[in-house]
Amino acid sequence: MERHDLAWAAGFFDGEGWANRSGRGVQARINQAGPDDVPEVLLKFQRAVGVGRIKGPQIRERRQPLYYWHATSRSDIARLAELIGPWICRVKYAELTRTLATRLPNPLWPAARHEELAWAGGFFDGEGCTYLEKHRTHPNFFVPRLYVPQTSDRGIARSFFV
Repeated sequence: MERHDLAWAAGFFDGEGWANRSGRGVQARINQAGPDDVPEVLLKFQRAVGVGRIKGPQIRERRQPLYYWHATSRSDIARLAELIGPWICRVKYAELTRTLATRLPNPLWPAARHEELAWAGGFFDGEGCTYLEKHRTHPNFFVPRLYVPQTSDRGIARSFFV
């Protein structure tokens, strides 16, 4: 697999994924809603990492069908960590380390520019959105916006607007 695709997958996992121990072992998951079928980003992620399964839809009243990529074997999650570990953020790095109870490959940051851009694309695919906002002083004019909301337990998390 191309490093560019793995950097994208790391960004997507940073935005949407999680890993943890469960009563039955370990698991990692990425949720995505899709009105028609399995969201393309889940298929792209699975192709990039080559492990896990896509499940769903889970149907809930007044919600879009929920699909998810899911890995429950230690070997699949270890492979995931091996592939995307160099690019993931510190929080997900620690999460995967705790889940697997082992050290991961050292992060590459700063990575090659094209890999950082691929990571940012994956993160935006997971967390970002685009929309038109009414211009505050010019009626019938709109301003394009990119938005990436974030929260933090420690420090200041910022929502990024462009």
